[in-house]
Amino acid sequence: MKKLIATIVFLCSFFCLYSQQISDETIKVALVYKILQNLEWDKEQNIRKYNIAVLTESNSLLENFKKLEDRKLKEKPISVIGLKNLNKVPAEIQVLYLDDKHSFQTDEVLKTLQKDILLVSDMAPDQRYVMINLLRKENKISFEIHKANLINAGIAPSSSLILLGGSEIDVAKLYKETQSSLESEREKVKLQASEISRQRAEIERQNKEIERQQAEIAKQAAEIEKQKLEIAQQREEIAKQKLKLHQLSNDIETQSKLLAEKASLLQKQTSLVEEQEKILNQQKDELEKRKSHLSNLLAEIKKQEEKIQEQRNILKQQDIQLNYQRNLIYLSSVIIFLFAGMIFFIYRNYRNKKKSAKILEQKNQQIEEQLQIISEQQNELKQKNEELLASEEELRQNLEELQAIQERLAEQNVLLSQKNQQILYSIRYAQTIQKAVLPTKEERCRILKESFLIYLPKDIVSGDFFWISQHDNLKIVGVIDCTGHGVPGAFMSLIGHSILNEIIVQNKVYNPAEILNQLHSQVIQKLNQAAGKNKDGMDLGIAVLDYSDNKIKLHFAGAKNNLILFSKHQLIKINGDRKNIGGDPNSTRSYTCHTLEVFPDDVFYLASDGFADQANPSRKSFGSHRFTKLLEEIHARSFSEQKEILLQELKLHQQYAEQRDDITLMGIKV
Repeated sequence: MKKLIATIVFLCSFFCLYSQQISDETIKVALVYKILQNLEWDKEQNIRKYNIAVLTESNSLLENFKKLEDRKLKEKPISVIGLKNLNKVPAEIQVLYLDDKHSFQTDEVLKTLQKDILLVSDMAPDQRYVMINLLRKENKISFEIHKANLINAGIAPSSSLILLGGSEIDVAKLYKETQSSLESEREKVKLQASEISRQRAEIERQNKEIERQQAEIAKQAAEIEKQKLEIAQQREEIAKQKLKLHQLSNDIETQSKLLAEKASLLQKQTSLVEEQEKILNQQKDELEKRKSHLSNLLAEIKKQEEKIQEQRNILKQQDIQLNYQRNLIYLSSVIIFLFAGMIFFIYRNYRNKKKSAKILEQKNQQIEEQLQIISEQQNELKQKNEELLASEEELRQNLEELQAIQERLAEQNVLLSQKNQQILYSIRYAQTIQKAVLPTKEERCRILKESFLIYLPKDIVSGDFFWISQHDNLKIVGVIDCTGHGVPGAFMSLIGHSILNEIIVQNKVYNPAEILNQLHSQVIQKLNQAAGKNKDGMDLGIAVLDYSDNKIKLHFAGAKNNLILFSKHQLIKINGDRKNIGGDPNSTRSYTCHTLEVFPDDVFYLASDGFADQANPSRKSFGSHRFTKLLEEIHARSFSEQKEILLQELKLHQQYAEQRDDITLMGIKV
């Protein structure tokens, strides 16, 4: 006993003298070793080797504990095991050491620790859950003992353990403190119980609300599933209709060629009909002239017949008079001798009568000549009548041919009308498909704070389209003008929309310049422009609103398209690159990204060239300068007023002139 006390005193002196030279870890390990020498386990005789588990992150502390393996504890070997956490604590250990960084876990460890295992902690905050707890008092390392916890663990401390510099924990005082702490904890528990009851009631209410919402969600989920099924069916239908549209487009192309040929034939036939109508009109005029001439001849013949009749009446009278004179001559010859004096007179009168007869004969010859002339004229009239009858027959045949041509033209017009109706139906269905791929008004209102859209296709379907999408803190808008309008432009717009969807949505490319670069490459690839003569492409402007930072940034890139911005009511025009998309497979193009800071309520506009290029009846276009000036005048007004003014100005300018191109204009407020 005296030797033990002397050893302890020596060790204490040694620790006091060389505490500044020896590290705290070495002192702690030596102190733990001495403490273990003064403890007895219930079944110590069954222990063949003392296993010490050390939970620490300090390699130097673990190395100091490892040095104990060179020693023996109560004539038995020592094994030291390093632990990084408490998940894998070996079962065959006698000592578990927790360094100062893990000693706050003593309450949890003590509850789960098996019997016959000594818990050594370092600066544990709660004395209730310690066995041996190392302390630092006045820059000296000591320890405290919780005897009750040691005994409960089946470990008995020796009476000389306190002489090593330790102190026994006052259990009674600790019990009172614990009771006081328990009372306060009970009050807290009561308050917490009351709060828990209230929270339970609230939870029950929330559970009921959750159940109601779950029922509503289930109902909505069923509705969503139904809508998904309908959408799937609609997608299948759209796919079928796209295939049908593709077939119809081929049919339309074939019919267009056929119609072009028929139109050419019809134009030729129309020209022929017009020529025949001219000939017919000329013949009609000639016939009218001939009829007029014939009427004049008939009138002349009638006059001559009337003269002949008059002359015949005169001749008849003269014949009667001649007969009378002959009778008188016969009578005179009888009484000649009786009237000898009258012979000379009768002879002279006879000569006069003879002269009259000669004159009558001459007149008869003249009448015969006139009758012969009339006969010749009648023959000529007969011949002309026959010619007129032949002309009338030829005209009748021409009229019948014209009537047959008109009937064929009417049939072809009916066929053309039917084909036109079929083509019109196909184009209207294509319009439905084009509208299906464009953003709806609801999507536009959901993504953009405030905006307006003017979308006026030249024909039923459009070569213009617009893009609106949101990706986290980025909002992307664009206006795209494809080559052509009508059905060819619409096909080009569907190709452009599909490529943009692949670049932005699938490949997640959000830089506007890079979007244009990839779009240019894919348009050339999709249209096989490297192998063919296809030069189609598109002009567009892409704007990206970036809300990622405290400052709002606007990124813009354009292909032959500009952006008009009014920032704090100041006009800023950002010009895009003068290079279109597609068309030239041999060119390597790189587009420019313009970035600037914008502010809430700033307004910017994207538009195709249709508005500025629209002509009036005098073929004068609206003009980009006038368009920009108009936007500058109205940009501070509400978007509904702006849209109404723009449409009114366009109508006043266009009047009755035909729309030249598709028109798309979008205004966006930041």
